Amino acid sequence: MAFHRALLLALLLIVSAPSLAAPLPFSPVEKQPWIGKKVDIQLRTGKALRGVVIEEAVPGKIPGTFVRVRVSDPASNSTPTLGAMAIRYVATTDGNRLLAFDEATKCLASTDADSLDAIHRAAAAARPATSSAASPKVAKSHSARTAKRTGDSSSSASNDAERHKQNEDKRLAFFKKTGVWLWPELTADEQKAALGKQREFIRNVSEAFPSLEMHLYETQYFLFFSDLAPQPASLYTACLDEMHSQLCKAFAIKDRDRVWLGGKMPVIAFSQGQQFAAFEQQFFKADIDAGRTQGLSHQGSNGEVIVSCHAGNNPYYFASVLVHETTHGFIHRYKSSQLVPNWLNEGIAEWVAMNVVAKDQGVKRKVRDAMLRLRQTPSLGGDFFTTEHLVANQYGIATAMVEYLLRANPKGFRAMIESIKLGEDWQTALNQSYRVTPEQLTQQFGIAVVGVRNLRP
Repeated sequence: MAFHRALLLALLLIVSAPSLAAPLPFSPVEKQPWIGKKVDIQLRTGKALRGVVIEEAVPGKIPGTFVRVRVSDPASNSTPTLGAMAIRYVATTDGNRLLAFDEATKCLASTDADSLDAIHRAAAAARPATSSAASPKVAKSHSARTAKRTGDSSSSASNDAERHKQNEDKRLAFFKKTGVWLWPELTADEQKAALGKQREFIRNVSEAFPSLEMHLYETQYFLFFSDLAPQPASLYTACLDEMHSQLCKAFAIKDRDRVWLGGKMPVIAFSQGQQFAAFEQQFFKADIDAGRTQGLSHQGSNGEVIVSCHAGNNPYYFASVLVHETTHGFIHRYKSSQLVPNWLNEGIAEWVAMNVVAKDQGVKRKVRDAMLRLRQTPSLGGDFFTTEHLVANQYGIATAMVEYLLRANPKGFRAMIESIKLGEDWQTALNQSYRVTPEQLTQQFGIAVVGVRNLRP
C-alpha cells in the first residue's frame, strides 16, 4: 500500500487537535425571528440556495451563535441540514444579511456589530485561562525516589502548560492577522477527556442497538465498533492502521497520537445498510438511502471526526470507502477548519483510496468512464468547480484532475492546499501555485489528460 511519490511531496501538513463540545439543544423559536421565513443562503463553495425556508437552528455554546440549520428547499423538494462552516452568510430575499459565519466562534452569528462584539466578549470570557502548574510540595517522609518522580511529573505538567500557552498565543496572533483560527493543541488532560467522550459515544451507540452483537475492535488510532465478525473486522482495522501510517508520512505528521481527538477516531461499521440508515437518523438526524450511500465522514466545527458506514457486498470496495471517508477527516484536521472546495476534497479522497486499496478497481473505473464521457461531451458539467456535491461522473474527473496537478507540480499542490486552509480562497491559491485560472486549468487538463482541445469547465 505505498503512496505515489507526488502525494508524499505534496501533502506536507501538520495537524493539531481541538477539544470536544457537548451536544447542544435546539434554540427557542421566539429568539429566531427568521424561522419560517424565506431566505437566501450563500455557501462557501460559491453555490447559493435561493428562497429556502429555515425550519430549525441549533445554537452554539455562546448565546447568539448557531452551529447548524435545517432548511426546506422547494427547488429540490428536500430538507438538507447545513453546518455553520458550509455557510458564508444567510440573507433575506432582498439582500439584508441576517447571519454570517464567524471565524472567532466557528458558528453562524448576527452581522450586527454590537451583537457580534457581545458574542466575542462572551467567547473570550468562556475560554479557560492557561497557567503553569505549580510544583506540589513533597513531604519529608517520602523517599528520594518518590520525590524525584513527583518532581518529574510536576515539571512535565508545567512544560505541557507552557507549550499550550505558546500555542494559544500563536493562534491568537494568526487570527488577528488573517481572521482564521488554527486548530489548538490539546494538553494531555484534554486529550484524555476527549478520548473519554469518544468512548461515551460508542456506549450510546451500543445502547441504541441492543439487538446487534456489536464489539469494539480498538487499535492504536481507531475505535472500530461493529457487528461484523472478528476476522473481517480485523482485516479492516489493519487496513485503517496502514492507511493512517501512510497518511501520516504523506502529511509529515510526527506526533501520530494527536491526529484525532483523544488520539483515536471512532468508526461505526454496520454489516447491513438498514442499521446504518437508522444510526444516521438517530445520531445525526440525516435521512439517507443506504443503497446509494455506504459511508459518511461527520466532521464537527470543534475538530471531531466520526466515520459511519455499512459493509455492503464487496470487501475491497468497503475498504476503499473507509480510506476515502477517513481521508476527508485528515483534510478537515489539517491546520484549520477552512473548507477545501468539493472537487478538490473529493478528488484527493478518491485518489488516496485508489492508491491505498490497490485491489479495488472502482475508482480507476470511474476515471476511465469519465474520460470517455469527456471525449464525447467536452464539458466538466458547468458547475464542477462550484457545486457542493459532485454528480457521479464528476468523481472520476476530480480524481484525474488531482493526479494531473500532483504530477505537474507536487510542491505547488502542497502550497495550494496550505493556502486554502490558512484562509485564502481556492481560486487565488490555485493561481498562486500554478499560475492558472480554473478556465485555463480546464484547457490544460483537457489537452494533457483527456485528449480534447477547448474543454469547457
